[in-house]
Amino acid sequence: MKQTTKTLLTLGAVAGLSFTTAQAGTNDFDGGDGGTGTDWHTASNWSLGYLPLSTGDKNYIIADAIYSTGTTTLNTGSGTDWHIGKTGGGTLTMNGGTLTTNIGVIIGQQGSGSLTINTGATYNNNGKFFVGNSTNGNGTVNLDGGTLAVDTTAANTVFGRDGATGLLNITAGTATFTDLLTMTDGSIVFSNDSSGSLSIVGADFTYYSNLYTAGDLSRTGGTGAFATDFNVSGTTLTVVPEPGTYALIGGMLALGYVMVRRRSA
Repeated sequence: MKQTTKTLLTLGAVAGLSFTTAQAGTNDFDGGDGGTGTDWHTASNWSLGYLPLSTGDKNYIIADAIYSTGTTTLNTGSGTDWHIGKTGGGTLTMNGGTLTTNIGVIIGQQGSGSLTINTGATYNNNGKFFVGNSTNGNGTVNLDGGTLAVDTTAANTVFGRDGATGLLNITAGTATFTDLLTMTDGSIVFSNDSSGSLSIVGADFTYYSNLYTAGDLSRTGGTGAFATDFNVSGTTLTVVPEPGTYALIGGMLALGYVMVRRRSA
């Protein structure tokens, strides 16, 4: 099927015709022949033999995809949701570039799905954002130095929906949501030494504290007390540095002071 599609597209190009509308359908990232390809930017790793269109196709990530460069915007098109891991499994790892989805996104639909955003990468979503959806769904978002921006002004953000589980891991980077989160069966976990931040429009100390008390927010190796594990500044949440971190900072400042004194002596 994939080879037939490629042939039709090639013949269409020779004849000066466009098959974009005719070929619109489900263009899955399946890793190509053998299912071992990982590069998002390689056309043969997509089931219809071309990279995702800005509109018109359904796109499901059902293998392990790596997005590394450039700017891609996917719009509503066919009006369906965009999936990372649907029924089976699928992962998307971003090592750079910017990906924007102006469409509902589901990570882990009746199967396992994960999105990892590393340093230098930005993921923007403007639409509903479900992490873990429907029975047996398992969705995970890993933020490790990149930027996650979710605008659900006209929709909502749900972690763990309809019997699924959803998880947001924050090691580094910034996560921003424009509306309060629905934590049906989900959790937000900061690594113990996380340098990351979480900002939720409308959130405050009480909101985050309530998430913590309910078990929906935690810090790996934390103290068990919200006020000693986290800082809240306005709508932004960060972890409280460990005493050892303060000692290290103090030691570096002291060393710097001594060096300056020696130079001026």
